[in-house]
Amino acid sequence: MAPHTASARLLAAAAAVCSLGVSSAQQKIDPAHKVQLTVYHQDRKTASTGIDNKDTGDAAGDAYFALKEVGKYRECREDPRSFDCQNPEVNSDDLVVTELLIEVDSRWGPYGMCNVDNSTGEYSCRCEQPEQPHPHNCSQALAQYCGSSRSSKIACKVCTYKNERALEYYGCTSSQEAAYCANTVEDVPGFLAAMKTAGLAADLATVRLPPGASAQCNSTLKSDCGKYQGSRYCDYCLEENKDDLHKAGCSEQDEENFCHKNYCNASVGHILADENLSVQRKPEQGRDPDYDFWNYNMAHKLGGNWYSTTTEGKCSLNGTGPCYWRVLQPVKRVSSNCQVGSVNKVVTKIGASCFSKCADPTNVTTTCWADCFFETSIGKGASTTTDTTGGMAAQELIDTWTAPFASEDASKGGCPGLPIPPLQYA
Repeated sequence: MAPHTASARLLAAAAAVCSLGVSSAQQKIDPAHKVQLTVYHQDRKTASTGIDNKDTGDAAGDAYFALKEVGKYRECREDPRSFDCQNPEVNSDDLVVTELLIEVDSRWGPYGMCNVDNSTGEYSCRCEQPEQPHPHNCSQALAQYCGSSRSSKIACKVCTYKNERALEYYGCTSSQEAAYCANTVEDVPGFLAAMKTAGLAADLATVRLPPGASAQCNSTLKSDCGKYQGSRYCDYCLEENKDDLHKAGCSEQDEENFCHKNYCNASVGHILADENLSVQRKPEQGRDPDYDFWNYNMAHKLGGNWYSTTTEGKCSLNGTGPCYWRVLQPVKRVSSNCQVGSVNKVVTKIGASCFSKCADPTNVTTTCWADCFFETSIGKGASTTTDTTGGMAAQELIDTWTAPFASEDASKGGCPGLPIPPLQYA
């Protein structure tokens, strides 16, 4: 994929790289696969400038990440356990967005969901198993995801539950999944007991706890399901203990991180933003909430790329270890509040007739305001269908989102640059 087009300020940033004082002995990325990218990362003002164990996006990809969060007030009222509602990179009061020029090896690895541990402030990444060839229909998807679980109806049902989003993405209905599992052999006596003992953790002290989970959540995960981590029973255990886990404050992401192995490596992870897990299936009217439609529609309106950069792949100064990425230069950092205000000013002007019908046209936390924002930006039907019409052009939305980085002139959507802490080099 082509890197984001470089403007004069980005070229100036690239020219300034030599002023960083980086030793000429620093590792070099393989020239045959080296590309420069302009990426963005939203985080707390107190977080480090670097992108070690963090996710970034190009202009389109990070615009989607940010703009879908307009619906967070609506989502968090209904589902406060959802990941974004507990994510400090979305809900902190001191958020900033940083534009960076980076250099990467374009031999992509699996994309990592990189998040911060709320208790320690440390970042870590979790990657799904490298993808197999994509199925083309429901039958192929069921065979690929759950074919090995058909020795038992229970195992099959657990598998379809675990892979619900992926199966629905390929058109599977609940009745098709039930029929698929109904055609299995009868459960043998003691199957659940056998599944519980297969691959049990030898010692609870070795249980891997999910980064970002609270101490109470980790304690409950460990006591309720720790001995099943690594076994086929782990997902089933989470379902059996969901009430306890909910009371302990565990999010769905915490539970997912607990049961499933991490496949991240030193390579830079990459995924198309409109193929991320949260939009792997189309939402359906009458079944899914409006915020699922907003997320899906914004992803498919803007597209873009997401990247993950692990500490293991960072090019070091001493010339040892893997070398898959490095930051050339932080370009500009702006307040998220300023950027959001700049975007909202444009969207509310375009959609003035809709916003004026809200009881309080300035209250961004209301469902009415969110409805108007997405109807204006994405198009008519943004809250109830994936077949939207009209709306702002994708490039217009992206340009509106990046305007704060282009200048400091508020009349042009610009935002003042904030001080950027110096990078730390290995």
